[in-house]
Amino acid sequence: MHRIGQVRRRLVKRLAVALVGLTIATLTAGCGSDNGDGPAPGPTVNLAQCAQGVQQSQQALDRGALSYTDLTTLNPDAQVEFEVTVTDLGKLPTDPATPSGGTVGTPGNVPTGSDLTVTLDCAQPLTCKPQDSSRKTIVGQGNAGIWSFSVHADQVGDAHLHIAVETYLGNSDTVLSTVPIDLDVTVRRTWQYTLSQALHWLFSTLPGLGLFSGGALATAAGGARRWLHLRQRSDVDRVLAAIPRRAIRDQLLFRLIRDTGRPTREVVALRLADVRLSGGASGGGRMSASVLLPGPGGRREPVEVTDRRTARLLHQQVARSAGRQELLLSGERQLSVPEVEQLWRWYCGRVDLDLPLRDLR
Repeated sequence: MHRIGQVRRRLVKRLAVALVGLTIATLTAGCGSDNGDGPAPGPTVNLAQCAQGVQQSQQALDRGALSYTDLTTLNPDAQVEFEVTVTDLGKLPTDPATPSGGTVGTPGNVPTGSDLTVTLDCAQPLTCKPQDSSRKTIVGQGNAGIWSFSVHADQVGDAHLHIAVETYLGNSDTVLSTVPIDLDVTVRRTWQYTLSQALHWLFSTLPGLGLFSGGALATAAGGARRWLHLRQRSDVDRVLAAIPRRAIRDQLLFRLIRDTGRPTREVVALRLADVRLSGGASGGGRMSASVLLPGPGGRREPVEVTDRRTARLLHQQVARSAGRQELLLSGERQLSVPEVEQLWRWYCGRVDLDLPLRDLR
């Protein structure tokens, strides 16, 4: 039955794509444009018919639901991964599924059943960088597309995010629908930020007054930065220690993010086949491990796991998951970045800390 359902969904998707293509061909025939070489042959373009055709194409689109990473506050100098997901709900009015943890759903309809793009614009003090902003075809009930962005906070203050979703007429450049979504984000002041600003003021002001030498201030500033780094690392260790020993998956997840220094989306995408183990009970000697992660040019390259505890957890996770799943850190469905961030916040709450996930790297 499962295979029959898959075949049926593929047939529905192909039929929808074919219908969109037929609509494009019809509109192209009736709404042709002058190419600069003189009037096009055939009947005169009827703008009313052209507009009617576009309207019919809009009505033929599917309904859709949009969800995005729950981001209302951010620490200065923090960088988070922001994801926007659009899901095709089909033709009939359907209640969208409840968003997963760490995400927010929008109540309005986002037309699908065609090609879509999602853009994210940031206003100071935020900067946005697209990770995956490509044009995607979202056709067929249940199909979805995910767009990823990195959002970085430069300084404290109130900020603004603007999401724009555009639905096209098939693979043409004709925009059938634009859905704007505006979000407010507060970049809050932290004691680390205040200390950093104070050090910057001391380093740039006092030497000019002749109170301290630049070398002495540089030494003091370096010591303060090292203390701050150690303080952050000790806080991270407190959170990691709060994860129960039986929660092998969670321990391994956050330790891999810390030890490899790679983005969360790369770590959660690891498969069992990406893990290389040596030593241990079968091979004898010290347990060691490495994982294959994306490198320059898209080629996967081995990254050695230097922490003994993390290597031991990798051995345990592979042993308990072999033959049961392909992904290293989850079953059939890959963990999303918002889910990982929510899980990290939950463990932080167990030790009364509020650390961004980026502090792991």
